[in-house]
Amino acid sequence: MVNGHGCHGRYVRVGSAGGFVACGLRKWMAWRATPFWLTLWDPSWRSCQEVRSLLRDLEGRSPPGLFADERGTFGGGASVPLIPFLNAEASALVLELATQGRSWPRG
Repeated sequence: MVNGHGCHGRYVRVGSAGGFVACGLRKWMAWRATPFWLTLWDPSWRSCQEVRSLLRDLEGRSPPGLFADERGTFGGGASVPLIPFLNAEASALVLELATQGRSWPRG
């Protein structure tokens, strides 16, 4: 677990990309009405151009589903809001957040 800079989360691998699943309070305040975020980087952990290219359809949605995150630990990440169910049990919430990526475009 990592804690700091307004977030608390865990590093993960998503295919070949690096990721960070977090409760991001600053992103919640600034971008979307959810505290849960998945930030992705290319396999080098230094940029997100490949990730942003794959998920560009999310960026054009209203409200947006992809944000460029220049302030993260590695900089240059692509952050995706994870939208939770309301009034759900913890186990159902975790399962829903974990499966939201299934509807995202595939490369």
